Amino acid sequence: MRLAENEMQSLIERAGLRNRLREDGNLELYESEAELAASQPGWDVREKAGIAYEHVRGRRLAELQPGLNPRFVAGTFVPGWKNVSDPKLFGKAIWSYAESLGARFLSGKVASAKRQNGGVRLRLENGVEINATHLVLMAGAWSRDLAKGFGDIVPLDTERGYNTTLLVGSFDVKRQLTFPGHGFVITPMETGLRVGGAVEFGRLDLPPNFARSEAMLKKASKFLPGLKVEGGRQWMGYRPSMPDSLPVIGRASAGGNVYYGFGHGHLGLTQSAATARLIRDLITGSEPAIDIEPFKPQRFRN
Repeated sequence: MRLAENEMQSLIERAGLRNRLREDGNLELYESEAELAASQPGWDVREKAGIAYEHVRGRRLAELQPGLNPRFVAGTFVPGWKNVSDPKLFGKAIWSYAESLGARFLSGKVASAKRQNGGVRLRLENGVEINATHLVLMAGAWSRDLAKGFGDIVPLDTERGYNTTLLVGSFDVKRQLTFPGHGFVITPMETGLRVGGAVEFGRLDLPPNFARSEAMLKKASKFLPGLKVEGGRQWMGYRPSMPDSLPVIGRASAGGNVYYGFGHGHLGLTQSAATARLIRDLITGSEPAIDIEPFKPQRFRN
């Protein structure tokens, strides 16, 4: 995770995206002193990793987030926590930066991908064919089936998550609020207030169950009295997750010019720049910044 932080900070500086980074921390909320005490072992581990935190109550808790339901008697504030102002806009800004360096964007669904003549040939469903010297497969939840074509069976599944993005001005949330006892967070963004979380194993083919979004929103309106819930936009997404909670990073079994970078679960954005750094190291023949043995796709062969 140290590499993830350093590489993301470097990318933000190079791309001029400091204005899309929020550094106002995260506030985890508890409904009893017993719940706070039960969380302490986790905070001890974080402290050993260099993560600073502060347990808060009373006036300090109210300062960090005014208007909370008084059922929350304590919290843990992590001042070093960072969020982007909006994931979609952040991603678009990174792509614009990539284009300024010469990257080209082609949109289409991949019908087939295979090694050919020392390179890789992609065929899209619209008939477009792309020949490349290298292929980096970063297709998220759709990576599993594509990886089969390059000799790797990976036990990837989807942890489907839900959210509702409320209108700007729905509530003055000062920083991300985490409700560990209820499995969701509330995140302030430049495009609105996002209430999201949940984990659902539903593969890629089951229809969304937006009752999950509605349940989180109902709780949020209780936890933040006066929250305006009208006009929200519901969404469901696929977290590409592995059974050992580690991403798949490395060369495909079928050949040295096909690489993987997928399966990051809940940490796709967080670990994206570090993954790109590791893939770059592999392609250029440099020593990887960290040991990638635990992330190789071949770890599941036995």
